[in-house]
Amino acid sequence: MKKTINSYLAVIALSPLLLITGCNRGNPQEHKAAGDTFLAAGNEAAAIEEYTIAVSLDPDYRDAYIARGKAHREALLLDRAVADYTQSLKIDSRDPEVLFERATAYLHNREYDKAISDYTSVIDYRQTSIDFQYRGFAYHHQKNLDRSIEDYNRALELDPKNDAVYLWRARTWQDAKNLEKALADIDIYIERAPESHPGYFTRGEIYLEQKEYENAIADFTQTIELYPNSPVALRNRAEAYVALGDEDKASADREQAASLEEE
Repeated sequence: MKKTINSYLAVIALSPLLLITGCNRGNPQEHKAAGDTFLAAGNEAAAIEEYTIAVSLDPDYRDAYIARGKAHREALLLDRAVADYTQSLKIDSRDPEVLFERATAYLHNREYDKAISDYTSVIDYRQTSIDFQYRGFAYHHQKNLDRSIEDYNRALELDPKNDAVYLWRARTWQDAKNLEKALADIDIYIERAPESHPGYFTRGEIYLEQKEYENAIADFTQTIELYPNSPVALRNRAEAYVALGDEDKASADREQAASLEEE
């Protein structure tokens, strides 16, 4: 759930530890450590305040920028996260992990060109399955499906046990309208992660496109059992029920979906 700036200010105002640590403004390492404690406790606002004090005391304190970037990212303040990672890279441009974090902030902010550029720079430094996986995801959202598939293939070459790639590649094959390959990938994913609701949901969508409505209903039902608060799965199952002529069950699913969407 997105948090507002006002809620962060309220958390800061109510934080006695922040008031205590804020009085001792002379040691940036102490403020960085206090920020780490707040961040580990899920108090992003207090962590950001401490990291801000740390970098005001030492403008070249690279680790504090990185930590504040993480806090900003977790608080969904993605532009600020990018700014912090960028400042860190100005101090040391050779850190692929920070480049990866900035790329991921760009990705979450739907700035796919910038994300791809940073992931490519990361790959110039190192080549891990995760690097290709995330760049493949960015290519997918950029609608460059061929490059997305290439990166997912490379990710699996580097780590055949990176199960999430099968899910992500299945979705890319699905968007490319290659439903047979999509189904093959999602079957592997479900076999390896049988308690993961996105697998059943994705396979249900594929079956729906293939007009295999009974299979689609079975997978959407499994999705709902694993994740009951999914109005999309309910609406998709309703579509399959309609195709099979069961308007009563379709209507019940649509009503339940509408109820969830109102909450």
